[in-house]
Amino acid sequence: MNFDFLATSTYLAPIFSNTTFNSYIYRFQGNRKGDLTAGYTFGIRKEKMTLRLYGTVENVFDQEYYENGFRTAGATGRLGLTFGF
Repeated sequence: MNFDFLATSTYLAPIFSNTTFNSYIYRFQGNRKGDLTAGYTFGIRKEKMTLRLYGTVENVFDQEYYENGFRTAGATGRLGLTFGF
């Protein structure tokens, strides 16, 4: 099991305007993001084969934040399965 936490302060980012063809500087709030990952390996046939199940949930706290002026996704997850022999 693993938990990663990212916290940053506010930052300035230039955003290009298609209307005026200028760049404007905007201040964005910093990121507060936590990612949780867990996995477990099962032994099969006296440990000659393995089955590993793992999963990750990114942005566990569902914080709204921006990267380069674009809003990022809320909480997302993925699962995986690995077979070893």
